[in-house]
Amino acid sequence: MVDVLMQLADDPSLEVKLQREHIKALIQTISVEWAMSELLKNPGAIQKATEELDRVIERDRGVEEKDIVNLPYIEAIVKRNDASHPMAPLLVP
Repeated sequence: MVDVLMQLADDPSLEVKLQREHIKALIQTISVEWAMSELLKNPGAIQKATEELDRVIERDRGVEEKDIVNLPYIEAIVKRNDASHPMAPLLVP
């Protein structure tokens, strides 16, 4: 899939130019969708993640990259998602 998208990005005949950033965003979106679908199946995990975010992050700001070290449960969710739904099959031509 990624190979085809990269070929389309290099195709000058297309009316709409597909950028490499668009491909990266698509892959990241797919990963987030998988994580959200897994979380929706596990309300207990959502509750724990919400509690961790409430404890570590102030309500008036968003999560920043520097906060990740203080969010081990959220980090575990991301790692579990990456292990359960690897993007590798999308990379194989």
